[in-house]
Amino acid sequence: MGFDESTFARLDTDGDGKLSGEELDAWRTDPADLEVSLSLSARAVDCKAELLTPAKTAEARGFTARNVETGRLVVRCGRQTIDLWAYAGVLGPQVRGAQLKQQFAFLSSRPPGRRGTSRRRT
Repeated sequence: MGFDESTFARLDTDGDGKLSGEELDAWRTDPADLEVSLSLSARAVDCKAELLTPAKTAEARGFTARNVETGRLVVRCGRQTIDLWAYAGVLGPQVRGAQLKQQFAFLSSRPPGRRGTSRRRT
């Protein structure tokens, strides 16, 4: 499944060497491996992308992160790269706000425990 041995052992609560749906769901609903803040603005210079997880904690979990510029954060885990941008573009504030609301509306409309897994490493 791609889990390291310690993660698999922690999730396999009944010790049968297999992960049931409930055990696998515990991984999905666990706290995130990393926390990132994206602050959007119409001007690129005012945008911020920052890692909230302490760098040493991130490194212990196998991640490296660096700000390429104020509004851009590049996170690496092994050969996987995640490029996070905090720039809403040149649209007017009302158009941009409507687009962002639509993009993130699913997060608040889904019941607890059923939110997306984009916060997890793949």
